[in-house]
Amino acid sequence: MLVGFVASVVALNERAAQATLGFDEVYEQVREPVARFALRLLGDREEAADVAQEAALAIWRGLGSFEGRSSVTTWALGIVANLARKRIRRKKLEPKLLEPTSATEAAGGDDDRALHGLELREEARRVRDALATLPEKQRAAFLLATDAELPYREIGEALSMSVSNVKVSIHRARKKLMQELEPVS
Repeated sequence: MLVGFVASVVALNERAAQATLGFDEVYEQVREPVARFALRLLGDREEAADVAQEAALAIWRGLGSFEGRSSVTTWALGIVANLARKRIRRKKLEPKLLEPTSATEAAGGDDDRALHGLELREEARRVRDALATLPEKQRAAFLLATDAELPYREIGEALSMSVSNVKVSIHRARKKLMQELEPVS
């Protein structure tokens, strides 16, 4: 989740007000959560790493001029979402499917654990496949609502959408995901 990111960005904003941060420090604090969110949007580790670096630079450059019209988190996640969207358009990227890398998803040990691991991998693959079918704005709105747990107003600010468009996007994303994830007979 992006909870650690929220704390990092708030701390960054406080330190930026004192003009004591260098880029390396900003990058170290936001690299992982920004990269994770970019990865969820893009589905490509290399592209996500590039977007994360661009976002960290944009966050660092913008900290001094942040006006506070939205929360720092909304502002920073909006930067990530916009950079990811630009990259998708510029490179005509299609969301890729990510292979599981966590130990939880890896099968191992006795037969029950191996079977459970295979079931987890299959379910994770189905979720990744379903997320990849969503249009980019729906996917971004859905992930900001579910992963970052942002309110609709802040999602709208981050994605330059009205609150009603955010609600419609999330509703459509949920509906499509439910259809995609219906149990296989």
